[in-house]
Amino acid sequence: MALVVYVGRGDAKARLLAHAKDPVKGQYEGIILANNNISYAEARGLEQLLIDHYGGTSNLLNIKNGIGALNVKRSEYLQAGAPLLKELVEIIGGS
Repeated sequence: MALVVYVGRGDAKARLLAHAKDPVKGQYEGIILANNNISYAEARGLEQLLIDHYGGTSNLLNIKNGIGALNVKRSEYLQAGAPLLKELVEIIGGS
């Protein structure tokens, strides 16, 4: 079972390389769940849904949410990411 400490999106390989150089994030092994193969809306929504699922910014190294509460496309992004959430949580496991 994995310990989830950070959730992110972007160019997957580049982000992992950048995090590996970070003194805090570099202590953890990063995994790629969607290797640049989902839409922008799916990525935005999924990032926020995973942040929420794993306890929010108060429980993770994420310093801000993936989607701001006032973002006019928040609902659209969350709906786009929702179908992927269950499958990825099953892959990740963890708390």
